[in-house]
Amino acid sequence: MKLITFLISLAAATTPGTADVLPLHRDINVTSVNVQSKRTEVVFFPDAESAMVNNIENSPFYSSLNGVWDFLYFDSEKQVPRDLSSMQWNSIKGRLYLQHSRSRSQTERLRERSRDRKTWVIAKHKFSLCYMRGAIYDYDAFHKYLKDRNERGFYMAKKADIYFMTDPWKVIEEGFNPEYAEVAESVFSLGNEYMGIRGIMEEGYSGKSLIGSYFNGIYERQHQKGGYKGVVDCTEFMVNSVNWLKAEIWLDGERLDIAQSRIRNFRRVLDLQNGVLTRSFVWITKTQKEVALTFERFLGMQQEQFAGQKITFRSLNFDGNVEVSLLLDFAQMHQMLQENFWNCEQGVSKEDYLSILGTTKETGQQVFSCCKIVGEEIESSKELCGEKQVGRTYTITLKQDRETTLQRVLYNIVRKELATESGYEESKKRFEKEMADAFDVVSAVEYDILKEGSRKWWEQVWSRSDIRIDGDEKNQQGIRFCIFQMFQTYHGTKPGTNIGAKGLTGEAYNGNAFWDTETYCLPFYIFNDEKAAKNLLMYRYLTLPDAKERARALDCEGAFYPIATISGKECCNLWQHASLQLQASTAVAYGIWFYSKLTRDFDFLKEYGLEMLVEISRMLATRGDYSADGTQYGYHCVMGPDEFQMMVNHNFYTNFMARFTLNYTLEVIRMLEEQAASDTTLLLSKLGVTPEEK
Repeated sequence: MKLITFLISLAAATTPGTADVLPLHRDINVTSVNVQSKRTEVVFFPDAESAMVNNIENSPFYSSLNGVWDFLYFDSEKQVPRDLSSMQWNSIKGRLYLQHSRSRSQTERLRERSRDRKTWVIAKHKFSLCYMRGAIYDYDAFHKYLKDRNERGFYMAKKADIYFMTDPWKVIEEGFNPEYAEVAESVFSLGNEYMGIRGIMEEGYSGKSLIGSYFNGIYERQHQKGGYKGVVDCTEFMVNSVNWLKAEIWLDGERLDIAQSRIRNFRRVLDLQNGVLTRSFVWITKTQKEVALTFERFLGMQQEQFAGQKITFRSLNFDGNVEVSLLLDFAQMHQMLQENFWNCEQGVSKEDYLSILGTTKETGQQVFSCCKIVGEEIESSKELCGEKQVGRTYTITLKQDRETTLQRVLYNIVRKELATESGYEESKKRFEKEMADAFDVVSAVEYDILKEGSRKWWEQVWSRSDIRIDGDEKNQQGIRFCIFQMFQTYHGTKPGTNIGAKGLTGEAYNGNAFWDTETYCLPFYIFNDEKAAKNLLMYRYLTLPDAKERARALDCEGAFYPIATISGKECCNLWQHASLQLQASTAVAYGIWFYSKLTRDFDFLKEYGLEMLVEISRMLATRGDYSADGTQYGYHCVMGPDEFQMMVNHNFYTNFMARFTLNYTLEVIRMLEEQAASDTTLLLSKLGVTPEEK
C-alpha cells in the first residue's frame, strides 16, 4: 500500500524577504511560527517526494472541479418542483478541488432530486436549499451570488430563530414547543450567585429536560489514573444538587405533565426588572375538568439563602379536590455523568415544614434544604418520603372561579469547607447551629416581604446599570437580558467565589471558571460594581497557594493559575490545555492592572495585588527562554488563546501578555516604593524579591 504523506499547516503569516516564496502555510519546511492560520489544511500525496513538491494539482487524490456550474436556489423545500429538468438554471464559475478520500462522506450528505442523478440538494446551515448539477460548489462564489440576491430583496443568510417574544423588559414564551424545552430551561434559569435553578417545570416533565439545581462552590471530584508529571489526576465539577422546587399535581387520578397532558394558553414570562419567573396555562383533564394554574418563583437577592415558590389554582368548571405534593429531592442524577453524588439522612416532614440534609460522597460538603409551607383551603396532608427525598402531599379544595394558593419560602444552607482545610471545625459548628435554628429562621420570613426585598435590589441595579436603546426593542431586550445574567450570576456577595462558564444554569464545562473571568467579566463589574470586581480578584488571591503548587508541578517557580477550576486547583485533564496555556496567569495580571487603573485602589495593590504579580512574573521568568544568540526572550511549546494549536513557539499573544505582566510588576514595585518606601521594602522582603528580580 502506498505511503500517503500529508501536510498540516500551522500558520498563515509572511516573513520579511519571503514575498517570492511559498506562503508559510504552504511551505513544507516551516513547522511552526508565531501566527496561526484560520484553518488547518490537509493535503494528501502518494509519496514523500511529491509531498515535498507540494502541488495539489499533481496529486492523484484530488480532482479539479473548476468550471461553470449550473444550480437553482429555493427558499424552502416546499417550493421545489418534482421535475427540475425543465427549469432555467443559473450559472456560476467556481474553483474547487474534490478530495477523493472524502467524497463518499460528502455525497452522503446530499440527496438525489432528479432522475438523471446529476442534481443534488445541499441543506446549508438549515437556512437555504441549493440544487446543483453536481455534488459540490465553490463557497465564495455561491455566497457572492446569495449576497447579490439579498441586495435585490431576496432572503439569503442564516437567520436567527426567533422563538421568544420581543419585549424591552421581559422574556416571553407564548405557547409551549417541546423542541425548545431545554433551551427555555436555560433561558429561564434564575440565580443569585449563592445558588441557581434551571427553568424547569416544577410539577414534573417527562420530555427532554435537565433538572438542575446548583450551589456556588459545592462540587464533586472525579479521579483518573495518574499520568506524566503535570497531568492532573483529579477533576472537579459543580454537582447537581437538591431540587427544592419539586412538586406533583394530581386531579381525578391524572398527574399533570405537559408532555402528556392536554393544555392551552401556555405562557412563561421572565421579568427582568424584578427577577420573577411566572408560568401559566389551563390544564384540561381526561375527565374534562379545567384548571388554570400559575407558577411563580424568585430567588432572594438581599437574603441569598432564601427563595420563594407559589402555585395558584383556579377551577374553571368544577368544584372538587386537587392533590399537590411538595418535595425536597436529592435523588436526581448528575446528567453528564449519569450518577447521583449525594448521601442523605432521613428528612423531616411536618404539616408546614420540610427539611433534608445532603452530603457529597467524595468532597464531604453539605447542603441543608428546608422550607415553610403556607396554603389555603387545605383539607388534609400526609407525609411523603422516599430515598434521598422528603415531602408532603396536600389535598386542596377548589371552588369554581375562586383562586387558591400554595406557597413556600425556601431556606438553603451550605457548608463548603473540606475536612482537610483549616477552619473546618469552626465551619462545621456554624453549620450545625444554622441547621438547628433553621425552623425558627424560615418561619420568620414572609413570602411577600422576601419578594419585595428582591424587587428593590433589582430596582437599584437597573437604576445604576441599565442601558437604553431607543427604537430597537430586540437589542434593548438583548442587552438587558445580558445585564440581568451578569448580576444574577455574580455580584460579589462574598470573596472566594468565581463565575463558572455557564454560571449556575447547567452542567456544561463542569461549572469550572476560566480566564474569561478576568478578560470578559471583570471589566463589566469594574464599571458597575467595584465590590464585585474586587472579590473576583480576591478569589485569585485566596487560591494563590494552589497556583504556586501548580507551578511546581510544571517545573516553574511562582504561580501558574489553572485554565479550569472551582476550588483553585487545576481541573482540566487535557494536558495540552492545562500545561501549555499561560493566558490564565497573565489574565489575572491584566485584571489587577485594569481594576487598579480604574478604581485607584492602591491598598489592594499593596495588600494583595503585588504578591500575585510577583508570583506570576516568577513563573513567566522561569517558563520562557532566550534565543540561541541571547538577544530575544520568548516562549516555546505553548497553546495560544485560540485554544486549538498546540506546541507553538513564540505565540504573539502569549509573548505580548508576558512582557506586559513583567513590565507592569516592575512598574507597581517602583510606584509603591515612591509612595511608601519602608513599607514596600518590608513587603518585598516578605515576598523574597531579590535585586536580580527587580
